Amino acid sequence: MSKTIFVVAAVGVGILIALVCINTQYTEHRFVAPCTNNVVEVKLNFPKARNYHFLLGKQSNGNTVENTEVSGRITLEGSDGSSHACAFSQATLKKSNWLNDGTNHVDAYVIYLTQPTGTNGVWLKDFVQPGKEYRVRFEFTGLPSTNYSIWLHWVTTVYTRLR
Repeated sequence: MSKTIFVVAAVGVGILIALVCINTQYTEHRFVAPCTNNVVEVKLNFPKARNYHFLLGKQSNGNTVENTEVSGRITLEGSDGSSHACAFSQATLKKSNWLNDGTNHVDAYVIYLTQPTGTNGVWLKDFVQPGKEYRVRFEFTGLPSTNYSIWLHWVTTVYTRLR
């Protein structure tokens, strides 16, 4: 009898641990492209995830993006012909540590997007479908150097990735 209770309890605990692990949220990021000039175009497949953000990354050397005026526009084109344009500016760039892994010191700036008029915040999740490919065009005004890179950051779970 006690063996049966022990086995049932062990199976129950195992199932509980699996459910917690499969639904635990974690973040990931992917290098998209180097900023070799003021216009960067890429094809990008958005992973099965949520809370997508583009990041502007720069190897840390003491100079920060706050010292310059960086702004621009991001255009997303879907394979179905849909197109969405969003703006960003110095005011919508927010410094983060999302690319700093402790050994690589990368200054990262989350690119929060607005309507092309510069008002009303918008989210990438409103335009993209997970698992779909998009042509993405980044147009920068005032990019201080080509030492910058573009990254995609997102939140996911094991369950989301398996769906």
